[in-house]
Amino acid sequence: MVDCTEEDVIPEKMKRTDLLSSFIFDVKLESSRSVENEVEECLQDKRCDRTSDPLEYYRQNCEIGRFPVLCRLARRYLGLSNTSSLMERVFSIAGSLNRARRPRLATGMI
Repeated sequence: MVDCTEEDVIPEKMKRTDLLSSFIFDVKLESSRSVENEVEECLQDKRCDRTSDPLEYYRQNCEIGRFPVLCRLARRYLGLSNTSSLMERVFSIAGSLNRARRPRLATGMI
């Protein structure tokens, strides 16, 4: 006959939660390691030099399944926008500096 006390039951519950949290932590740790490995592998790749187009490089590697995380980041941050609204906004702000809104600002200060 085995005596089962409250002390025996509570650690079992804690073990389950610890097991779940350690599993989640292991998954996050494993994914961060895979990203680190991906970055290291990309840095050691000799096919990419400073004169090549980075978007083309990642597009080619995406097609063969290499660097999935870096490919997503490259598409997101290296891609060109199809609109010129950003440039229009920049020129609009620059043009408003020398208009009647700022009459005391000398042209030499711009």
